[in-house]
Amino acid sequence: MLKYESTYSNLTADLLSKYPDLTFKLAGDFLKIFSSNSDHYCQITTYLTEKGQQYYDFPPLASRPRKIVVKALPISTDIDDIKDELTDQGFTVVKVAQLTKAKTKHKLPIFMVELTIRPDSPDIFKLKTCCHLMVKIDTFNRRPGITQCYNCNLFNHSSKYCHMRTRCLKCGQEHRIKNCDSKEKMEKLTCINCKEVGHLASSFSCSKYPQIKKKTEKVQNANENRNSFQANKVTVKDFSYADALQGTNLIPKQSTSKSDTQTTTQSQNSPHPTANENTNEKPFGIMDAVFEIKKLFADYPFLLELGKQLRAAKGKDRKDVFYEHIIKN
Repeated sequence: MLKYESTYSNLTADLLSKYPDLTFKLAGDFLKIFSSNSDHYCQITTYLTEKGQQYYDFPPLASRPRKIVVKALPISTDIDDIKDELTDQGFTVVKVAQLTKAKTKHKLPIFMVELTIRPDSPDIFKLKTCCHLMVKIDTFNRRPGITQCYNCNLFNHSSKYCHMRTRCLKCGQEHRIKNCDSKEKMEKLTCINCKEVGHLASSFSCSKYPQIKKKTEKVQNANENRNSFQANKVTVKDFSYADALQGTNLIPKQSTSKSDTQTTTQSQNSPHPTANENTNEKPFGIMDAVFEIKKLFADYPFLLELGKQLRAAKGKDRKDVFYEHIIKN
């Protein structure tokens, strides 16, 4: 991610002359640089550094260290002891750090280890002991949320791969906040990202703070449709199970009053929505079918008893049980 400047065309032309496979895309205040050859990563980053460009990068997956966590060690274990122990067992250790609670910053008995993976490296997940104790090895899962760089205080990258100008979160000068000379509490906080007064760049209320994308309305509506249903409230009475088997007279004849006739005539004359018109009717789904079956058993409770007796009957007895219930009901 290269910091955008108005003279970017000279730089991109020079890069294309050396690496024709490169492509560029504008993303806010940055230019994204894409390469189909991972071997060009070191060459391009070296070139940008020599030119004094501001950028941050994402190394190829193959060259990134593997992060794991070591559990079941005492909370007082020295991280140097863990590093020496793993090195003696043939691992190439890049970094060891003890994890802490997000709010209280209290230390946890969990240690994050970064390893350089080589062809001859042993399998870290087969490690059984460390510092003379049995341990458990798990993959490292970073804390959820937005990553903010400690170097430039921008977002979505870490300070390890940041080559942007250093900015203090507190005063905005070219040093990190831990090296800031201003130790006194500031009365008026000023954000170095949005330039507004009243908060720091690490505040969630900052207009420049990235917002985590919520579920789309389409997905929410789909979930609502899956968890809810619409059923037809019309109940057909005086309708036997035998009629259902015969497939005739599904809707029994009923006396039609004058008001019913007028209502029917009005409904026939009123325009009906076509398939191309938008309606509020939801599609008939699985839950609708389940509800209709449930309602059927509620209207005809003898079906449940019929099912019980059919399960207990065998052979020709099943037919006798079936016809007996039809005759009775």
